Amino acid sequence: MSAGREKSIAAQGAVVLTAVLLVAWAWRADVAWFERHVYAGYCAVSRAHSVWPTVARVASLVAAALLLLLARPRLARWAARSRAIDIAAVLAAVAAALIVSELLLRRRPLGDATPVTRKDMPRAIADPRVGWRFVPSQAVSVPIGEGRVEYAIDAEGNRARSRSAATSLDRPTIVVAGESIAFGESLPWDQTFAAHLAADLDVQVVNVGVPAYGSDQAYLRSVDALARLRRPVALVTVFVPEVVRRNGQTHRPHLELEDGLLIPAPARGGLALARLWRDEPYHGDRALDLTRAILAATVRAARARGAAPLFVVTNFGPACSDDAWLFRELFAEPNIPYVRVTLAPGDTTSARDLHPNARGARKLADAIESALRRAPTGAPR
Repeated sequence: MSAGREKSIAAQGAVVLTAVLLVAWAWRADVAWFERHVYAGYCAVSRAHSVWPTVARVASLVAAALLLLLARPRLARWAARSRAIDIAAVLAAVAAALIVSELLLRRRPLGDATPVTRKDMPRAIADPRVGWRFVPSQAVSVPIGEGRVEYAIDAEGNRARSRSAATSLDRPTIVVAGESIAFGESLPWDQTFAAHLAADLDVQVVNVGVPAYGSDQAYLRSVDALARLRRPVALVTVFVPEVVRRNGQTHRPHLELEDGLLIPAPARGGLALARLWRDEPYHGDRALDLTRAILAATVRAARARGAAPLFVVTNFGPACSDDAWLFRELFAEPNIPYVRVTLAPGDTTSARDLHPNARGARKLADAIESALRRAPTGAPR
């Protein structure tokens, strides 16, 4: 067999294999597959979300047909008459494209913007254990809409009423943990759900929520806060579906699940292209398994200190359906207490700022208080 014939067969084989893979993917990639492996929120939130898998599957089949009917014979003829230098040129072009993509991705940070890089947040610094935390004892006024909001950070690095607010270790205390919704982004302190809990239940609230935190970061900050307090009565942790994606990210200090144990791990470097593949547009089950373990560990940590654990499952943007598989998978066990609060468009700051407004924060507080009163330990009176 001539060398040209061998190259032609090899090229056709590669095309056929690619077409087969496209057909196999089209057969597998239904809405449920997209929810689990593509959508950042792990659920279909609109009709368009449900239509896109069909569009993608049809496009994949069309691409497979075009590869077999048009590309295969042309590529076979090109490969048969091509010289080694021609193939080397193609490979060099591919390598150059990958290098340029890598350089561009390194200039654009992957993942959510954090307080370390944001200008509309209190000053924050990198932390080798939790990724980032606020600098203690500061207050900053930032523009929100047509007004301004003050964010005060106390001596422990937590959001508080004022920078001079002091935590009493002996008072009954609710620890609030999570990301930007827990932090109360876009709201003055008195309008946050944490402030409502403190006023309505006559307790002290320690708010360790920090924007862009994952469940592992919230868990570690919660453990630290619970260890210091002598009378913690509840641990309230905000959970939004998008946080699962954050839990799978490794470009920051994070927790890994090894043999059923949560193990601290440092930030991983490596290629930016590799980080992109581990995050979007495809994600496997690692982040789900890790999230499930973190939720269980959070419950154990709270109960070990005599506090009632409660997850506040809410939405940042369009909400998942009430029977979304994600919630069944993560919160099906009866020992994971949670309350579901759906924020409507009128409950958010604006069409662009999807954090709860004053009404949304009040809605969250009412649901939390009702759930805590039903908890075995009960809410403080």
